[in-house]
Amino acid sequence: GPLNQPFYQYRIDDAKASYVGLDVGTKFRTGLYGTHIAASLSNLGTSGQYQGAAIKRFATDEFRPGAVQVDLSTQELQMPTLFRFSVRSDVLGASDALLGTNDQFNMIAVFEATDAIDTDVQTIAALQLSFREMVYLRAGKRWTNEKETEFRGFSHGAAVGGGLKLPVGGGRRLSFDYAYTGMSDLQNVQVFSLEFGF
Repeated sequence: GPLNQPFYQYRIDDAKASYVGLDVGTKFRTGLYGTHIAASLSNLGTSGQYQGAAIKRFATDEFRPGAVQVDLSTQELQMPTLFRFSVRSDVLGASDALLGTNDQFNMIAVFEATDAIDTDVQTIAALQLSFREMVYLRAGKRWTNEKETEFRGFSHGAAVGGGLKLPVGGGRRLSFDYAYTGMSDLQNVQVFSLEFGF
């Protein structure tokens, strides 16, 4: 699977914390109904602590002349390690799809679970239906298991959307996507994207 070894640095004015991290993942095609299983581990690495001029102060001491430099106490923090597990399956369209082959329509289903050191386990389920790889309809649901959060109903984390991919000549494509997500306090979250590929 893919392997990535990044160096991270987080900054605020006159202070920074440095980390060395590793991302690793793998994907496996099962051979059953176009099903792929994938897993990844992100931000596996060192911890860091803010240092710099922003956390230095000068204090006076009645027993010594002049000011003495002192550092404010900062906490050492671990990188936000994230484990992700997903299953993707062809429902319709491909030769090994669950509901059979179809030249016009294609449907895929995705399930994903993520667990991070700074959040609770979250799960996602989604479906995408496409027509001739030009018109797309999508629906999905994210379940958040945050402690201290009341149940907000099924619409919290539910999303719908669609898109168009149009050939514009010379192997280029013009794509437009729209998505709507219900997120309770952040009502009416809408995302529009336009892409020109060449």
